Amino acid sequence: MFSLFLDVISPEGKILNSTSIAQIINPGKEATLTQDIKINNPKLWSVETPELYTLRSRIGTDSTYSVDQTQETFGIRTIKF
Repeated sequence: MFSLFLDVISPEGKILNSTSIAQIINPGKEATLTQDIKINNPKLWSVETPELYTLRSRIGTDSTYSVDQTQETFGIRTIKF
């Protein structure tokens, strides 16, 4: 059994929130996993202050052993009309 671990990392490099979900995936098969993760009081992205967060996704057998890992940067902003 493998688990998908998600960490949201602040622009300062601090882990803000983490979550995980376990799933049995048979060899040669695919699975879609859905997770929600909350960021309290996010720093909003703007041209003047481009605050970027990082989402680290890891697949592993536990929280310390990773089979694969990827990271994506993203910003949060609001738009009102």
